[in-house]
Amino acid sequence: MPTATLQELLERGLVEQGLGDLAPSVTISSSTGIVSLDADVRLTVLGLDLAPVTSGRAITFEVVAARFGDATIAPEDIPLGLGDELLAQIGDLSIDLDALPQGVELTGLTMNDDGALVQLSGENVEIPQQ
Repeated sequence: MPTATLQELLERGLVEQGLGDLAPSVTISSSTGIVSLDADVRLTVLGLDLAPVTSGRAITFEVVAARFGDATIAPEDIPLGLGDELLAQIGDLSIDLDALPQGVELTGLTMNDDGALVQLSGENVEIPQQ
């Protein structure tokens, strides 16, 4: 899955999570198994490092770090309960792969500089005739 496709699907997920105002300013890069989301929020760049996880027919994301300018901190260490709020907002972010044929599920996911390499498996999968 190319990075551009991943970005489009994540933007759609942000909109579904009620974070649509943030979606147009988000840029995505991937390397070392982490997806980085960066949004220019006027005075500084807010960034999140997310670990993608396979979940049946979807890709979900776990927040592993938050970046404010040059500072990187664990989301649970963000003061005033804002880290908990961030985890609650992003915690349900997922990419549903509804286009997969019935019976096919994700079994693995590896991030690289070009996007995501997904591994799939399935049983009794009907492939439509064209």
